[in-house]
Amino acid sequence: MTANTSALHPEEIALILERDCGLDRKHIYLLELIPLIEMMWADGKNQAAEIELVHRYALEHLARLERAAAGQTVLAVAELDDFFERLVHNRPDPGLLRKLGDLATSSAFAFHNSDQDARALSRRDVLDRCLQIAIANIHGPTAGRERLVAEEKRLLLDLMVALGI
Repeated sequence: MTANTSALHPEEIALILERDCGLDRKHIYLLELIPLIEMMWADGKNQAAEIELVHRYALEHLARLERAAAGQTVLAVAELDDFFERLVHNRPDPGLLRKLGDLATSSAFAFHNSDQDARALSRRDVLDRCLQIAIANIHGPTAGRERLVAEEKRLLLDLMVALGI
C-alpha cells in the first residue's frame, strides 16, 4: 500500500480490476474491503476469527450499497463469494494484493459518497476494522508482549497515511 494518489474514475478502476487483476468489474464495489484483507494476510495466515470479521464487514457493506441504490441489488452473493474465494479463503499473490490496496486507498473512499464527512467516517471505520483484525488472534509466543506483528504495525501505519488519518 502506498500513499493516496489522485483518484481514478470508477470506469478506469473497473477496467484495471478486469484487465490487470483478473477480477470482475463489479468487484469495484468491494474495494473498501481490501485494507481488511491486507491486514488479515499481514501475518501470512487467514485465521477463522479474521475471516469472520472481514465477512461481517462485507455483509454490512453490501447492505449499505443496497440502501444507497434504493433497494436494488448491487452485487449478488455469488459475486461476493467469488471475491472471497479469490482473496480471503486463498492467499492472493502479494503483488496483486498490493495493487488492489493502492486502488482501494486512492479511489474507494473518494467516489462512493460525495459527502466529505461520510468519507472520513468510512475511512476511520475501515481503520478500526483493521485494528480489530490485527488483534483478533493475540496468542502464541508474543501473547502478552507484542500484540501486533511487525507486518501488521507497518500496514496500519501505511494505511493511516494512505487514508489521510
